[in-house]
Amino acid sequence: MKQLSKRSSRISSQCVQSIMFFSLSMIGIQCASPQTPPRGFPKVHQDPSATISQVGDSTHLQCDVSAEPQATVYWIKDQFELIDTSLPRFRIVGSGSLVIETLLETDSGAYECMARNEIGTVLSNSGHLHVRHNLTIAYHFLQQRGIQFPPTINEMPDKVEVSSGKGTNLTCRAGGFPIPMVWWSTLGTPAGPRVSGPIMLSERALTEPQPHEATLRLTDITESSGYNCIAKNGLGLVRRNVSVIVKQLPAPPSSLDARPIGSTYAVLRWPPSISSGVDSYTVSLQIDDGGLGELSRRQITNIDPSEMKSENSFNILDTKYSQENPMIVYNLTGLSPFTLYSAQVHAVSRVAGLSLPSDLVKFRTAELAPGTPPQVLQAIVDSPNSVVVTWKPPVESNGRITGYKLYYTTRPEDSLNSWLIARTTQEKYQLTKLIPNATYYVKVNAFNAAGDGPVSEQLPIVVTPGVPTAPTNLRGISLKPTNIHLTWTPPDDMSNDRKLLGYRLRFRPATTTSTVVDQISDIKSPLSSTSNEEEIIKQKQKSFITETRDIDATATQYLLTDLEPSTRYYLSLAGKSIHGYGVAAQIEVQTNDYPFDLPSPKNVQLRTLTNVSAKICWDQPNLPELMYSIISYEILFGLSNESISPLNATGIIPLPQSICCCFTMMHLRPGTDYRIWLRLVSHKTLPTTIVNNYDGNNGFMNKNVAPWSSIDSKNKITGPVSELQAFRTLISGA
Repeated sequence: MKQLSKRSSRISSQCVQSIMFFSLSMIGIQCASPQTPPRGFPKVHQDPSATISQVGDSTHLQCDVSAEPQATVYWIKDQFELIDTSLPRFRIVGSGSLVIETLLETDSGAYECMARNEIGTVLSNSGHLHVRHNLTIAYHFLQQRGIQFPPTINEMPDKVEVSSGKGTNLTCRAGGFPIPMVWWSTLGTPAGPRVSGPIMLSERALTEPQPHEATLRLTDITESSGYNCIAKNGLGLVRRNVSVIVKQLPAPPSSLDARPIGSTYAVLRWPPSISSGVDSYTVSLQIDDGGLGELSRRQITNIDPSEMKSENSFNILDTKYSQENPMIVYNLTGLSPFTLYSAQVHAVSRVAGLSLPSDLVKFRTAELAPGTPPQVLQAIVDSPNSVVVTWKPPVESNGRITGYKLYYTTRPEDSLNSWLIARTTQEKYQLTKLIPNATYYVKVNAFNAAGDGPVSEQLPIVVTPGVPTAPTNLRGISLKPTNIHLTWTPPDDMSNDRKLLGYRLRFRPATTTSTVVDQISDIKSPLSSTSNEEEIIKQKQKSFITETRDIDATATQYLLTDLEPSTRYYLSLAGKSIHGYGVAAQIEVQTNDYPFDLPSPKNVQLRTLTNVSAKICWDQPNLPELMYSIISYEILFGLSNESISPLNATGIIPLPQSICCCFTMMHLRPGTDYRIWLRLVSHKTLPTTIVNNYDGNNGFMNKNVAPWSSIDSKNKITGPVSELQAFRTLISGA
């Protein structure tokens, strides 16, 4: 730093120059005389130094100023340009230093700081800022020209605040050439007792020296502390102190109280926090011994501290708090019945973060009647007139199971109130004095102090010793429109005296009208009918017959084929032993729809009949048998002198389903050229009225196909059109 006399003389000469180049009178400069400055005259303790930075980075130009009264600091670039610090890229920090954000290459130049108060003005020495796109190239440029400058530390915060237990990263960047080495250290502490002279301080390095930049990573911070960033090259050493402040956490809530209200609801209460600045509360709730890991934990955030109520707002007696004492109240809902919970509360400050948790409180919700029936209901016939029924507890017991009710009957169609009932506290029961070889139906439910739970599905039992129990987990899925894939688990009670010999599968379609089977099976029509009607009747007679399949004893799956598409089937599977067939497991499965990939009509031919009519014929398509009852045809036509196509046909004739494979078009124009196309149409669902009644005098009262006028256009699927056909009607009188 220059001596004050030199600085003062430089100020005087520059003040004269400034009048020639730019007006500093706007800031009221009063140049100092070469003599000793008066008391309170601004003083520069540290001048800007040479700095090198990269485009896009930020830089920190040092200027340490003192004055009494306080001085206003201005910055001048290249002696003549006053820096506008109102722009967002420029700001003055500390006692006068300049920070430039998002550096541009045009920011390069010589910078001076100028301090002014009512007593006078002082100008610092200049420091050169080099801004380059690539620091490596810039350093090479400086090295070639032998330019060196001492280290400077870029702008960084003097203070960093963190929440207790959290961490932070402190990064320090420095400029200078040669490239400075940068590291972090602890603040200096006295190295020994002071005898005389300056105090010797001892520092401990926290990071290894790195070129240009160093990062200090701090974790689990519980105490405030200070750290030094040190930058050093051959021209000097600089340091910058950063304080890491642990934010003062709010005090944890106290006197937390939990009160279960019913089986799914509880109330938490606690006094407001004694700490100021509490913005909200967070409740942490966990199921004790839930065995679900994170799934058993629940957190409720942003509980408003304004939710305060006086004690007399509760219909619950409590002598711990006075009626005037306000409380924070939170209602916990959606809880599980008869479950032990642990709850804690944290106070939350937006500035300081989360407080330590309150003391843990535990509570248990009340019981509720079981929510599910007992599981895995099974039966073993142990004598000609007794059966042992076993089961497992319900999944949702909702309390302590105090017993089970076993319902059994030979008349499953009767209401449950008329079934026989046996009670037990065990998970099995022996039914005795049963009718040999009779089929009994059994249901079980559980009960606790809050009431009865739902009953299980009924289990059929044949009271014949040695026959298998029903296969379990019988499932079916339609993989294709004509098959069902079945899987099951074999009976698990088979022993040597009742070895499983195989299975019998029985299946039939579900009927849409309860009288159809009986009526069709006895039909002997005295009247003639079309071949199409007779064929459909035969199909329906066949479809109502229960069919069987015998399956090997080792099988646990079976593919049932040759079924009708879009049809619901009843299926039952029973095991067989030397004593006979056991109880069957039963399910219903719907086969898939056909994909409805309709072909285009083939061999379409046209013949003009009269001047107003023409006949169109085509070949019957090759389709699965069942699809003939769900398809029909459409004729699309228009005049040849129009720009006609299937997409804009002026006429569409929907044909009745019974028509195949010729149709006569009527009411045409004489001597007119026509274009015509034909296409198949699918109606996606089978007609439901096949044969509802038979009258000996009038024959079938309902036809075996749905009338064409009942087609639902929303469910219509159209196939591709046939090849274009053209024809001309006859001229009138020809």
